[in-house]
Amino acid sequence: MEVVTLVHVTLNRIGTASESRGLRTGASCQRKFTAEVTDSAPAALRDLVIEIAEAHGESEGSLEKLTLSRQYAAAGESTFDIQVGNTYYGTPYCVCQVQTALKANGQYFELRAIDVQGFAPYAAIAYE
Repeated sequence: MEVVTLVHVTLNRIGTASESRGLRTGASCQRKFTAEVTDSAPAALRDLVIEIAEAHGESEGSLEKLTLSRQYAAAGESTFDIQVGNTYYGTPYCVCQVQTALKANGQYFELRAIDVQGFAPYAAIAYE
């Protein structure tokens, strides 16, 4: 078992970052991914978002102007956005949720604090 950091990445509009609309193969779509990371700083999350988006159809280099956005951010989330041309989107390009988890046998388990208020700590006395 090990403690890991997970990032849940929701790409809200893959395919909308390219200026050349003629190259798009269809409407944008939402895709969700989960990745283990060692660095959850905004710059590292941005790099992860670009890597995932380009691997799933976004044109290489089209996300150079992707920026951290505070406009859409909820507690515990990092949102990234890009606006292209004269089109305004009402949703951010991507939402990242960072979560610490316990990984065991290829499965992830949520960590929660256990309320021990009102209980006295006890440690067994070792007798020799």
